[in-house]
Amino acid sequence: MSRMNRPLLVCAASACLCLAAFAAVAWAADAPPPAAKEQPKDQPAEKPDPFKVPDGTPEELLKYIEGLKQQRPASNDLQGILQLRAKVGRATIEAVGKILAGTPSDEQRAKALQLKLAALGAQPSAAVNAGLVREFDDLAGQAEKANLSELVREAKGMSLGCRARMIRAGSPAAEVEKTLSDIKAYLTAGPLDGRAVQLAFATGQSLEYGGTAELAAKTYGEFGQILGRSEDKKIAALGPKMEGAARRVGLVGKEMQIEGKTLDGKPFDWSSYRGKVVLVDFFATWCGPCRAEIPNIVKNYEAYHDKGFDVVTISVDDNREALEKFVEKDKHPWTVLHDKAEGVKSVADYYGVFGIPQMMLVGRDGKVVTLRARGPALGKELERLLGSAGESKDGTAPTP
Repeated sequence: MSRMNRPLLVCAASACLCLAAFAAVAWAADAPPPAAKEQPKDQPAEKPDPFKVPDGTPEELLKYIEGLKQQRPASNDLQGILQLRAKVGRATIEAVGKILAGTPSDEQRAKALQLKLAALGAQPSAAVNAGLVREFDDLAGQAEKANLSELVREAKGMSLGCRARMIRAGSPAAEVEKTLSDIKAYLTAGPLDGRAVQLAFATGQSLEYGGTAELAAKTYGEFGQILGRSEDKKIAALGPKMEGAARRVGLVGKEMQIEGKTLDGKPFDWSSYRGKVVLVDFFATWCGPCRAEIPNIVKNYEAYHDKGFDVVTISVDDNREALEKFVEKDKHPWTVLHDKAEGVKSVADYYGVFGIPQMMLVGRDGKVVTLRARGPALGKELERLLGSAGESKDGTAPTP
């Protein structure tokens, strides 16, 4: 899913470190030294492993960590980048351990702890477990002893984020309740900065996609109220959007409200779609996954439109001109609404849509059938609701 508030992918890249190596040669006291073996011209000298952490002073080790940023991935694809990031992270954490085991200055200690926090935070999703939580908690304790209050809060926030991501359907209720209570206390204590906002949204999403929709709705609502009380106007504006996410998560089985204007400026009449099965697709022209879904939508539209299937696209594009060019080029037969049009109440905000594509399927009775109508799921739902392509237009099966 392409997120509207997308995190930056951070990776370290650089050229290899090259260290000179010396070989000791022994020979008998009464014999001449053996002749040195010449290195084949076509065989390059073996380079030392740049991720083998050396011993040294805190200053030397900090320079070593800084040098890790100069490493380059073995390949420029995603796998190569992730492998490099993992190696840099492990080497950084080991080097910080050596720094803290020595006699660093207060400034060096603070720098080392900050570097370790960044390395822990860059761990892949697969590494999120109880061990990583303990690492963050231990770092928070070390930062507290060093009177680094901001670092303490950062580490605690990242620990809570890991705990939130570990919640799954079937997780022990007491454990889930404790995690959500701790996160709520963290947000309430403030300050409500970008990291706190990220934690609030990530917790709601973890619950939503972890199969606990009812709890996700409750959490979105409570956290939205906390953000809404922020003195920072930008953060406060996110509060209603989180409360909208609570509304969206609980949509299945309920009627959906859509209003706005079509691209040609006409009022949109949602009531005219009653009696049809409608795909409501939140998308943007800049969203790759959104565009990738279009062929699938077209295929199903052509197969099921005569049987009562229709599509309403809601664009969250800021750039209206880009949207108009996109629609003109593709000429899809369904209605397109611009959610950012002047004087229009945002449907995306009302339903807390902060991840796109968000594809919802609405039944003939106007009630939402599913919030996940992407890919093959769309065709399966349409076949269930309208019958297969070989059936009659009224949805009844042919008589055997």
